[in-house]
Amino acid sequence: MWLLKGLFSFLVVSLVVNINISFAMDDNLESQKPEESYQRTNKNIVIGIGFLGRALSVGNYPDEDGMSGISSRIWFRNSLGLQLVYNRKKYENEDFDYKNKEFLMGGRVLYKIKNENNLDSYIGIGISRQKEKREYVFYPSSVSTERITGREYELFGGIEYYFKELPRLGFSVEIGYSRINLKQEDTPSNEKEKDNIKSENLLYGEMGIHYYF
Repeated sequence: MWLLKGLFSFLVVSLVVNINISFAMDDNLESQKPEESYQRTNKNIVIGIGFLGRALSVGNYPDEDGMSGISSRIWFRNSLGLQLVYNRKKYENEDFDYKNKEFLMGGRVLYKIKNENNLDSYIGIGISRQKEKREYVFYPSSVSTERITGREYELFGGIEYYFKELPRLGFSVEIGYSRINLKQEDTPSNEKEKDNIKSENLLYGEMGIHYYF
């Protein structure tokens, strides 16, 4: 987690420095505009493949991964975008007889509010479906299972930056608000199933990288 927070902070600082430098350029250099990003071609549809990851979150349950995973972005006429996010993880610890499986599928709608030579600003909304299964084994034959399902609803704004040397590669930073509704079903051995429903509000920061075709 500390590594993701560090990368998130470094990327934000780098983008701010690059933006400030571009605004401070002399007017005589305006004719030497950098190469436009790949999305600003005449193509009506542009597809990007990459990764989206939650780097920082603040709330009641900040450990939730949220909308993170393999990501695909589709831009229509360089203004309206759709994004799909998929994630599946499996973890097993034999020393403690613990197993964990996670699944996430989400979708987002994006809208660009400003286009510059190498920088896009956008806003968006999203929804995702999450599932998680945890198994604890207690010898000799006792097993406890937790099943967690939930939905996340999010509102966010972000920027996507393109380096002049890599016009097809976009680096994005986002800040947003989300509400997650979780349902937890506990099934201890020799006991009836118990349900626990909780909701949480989060403020989060997210990073992404996409290569556009």
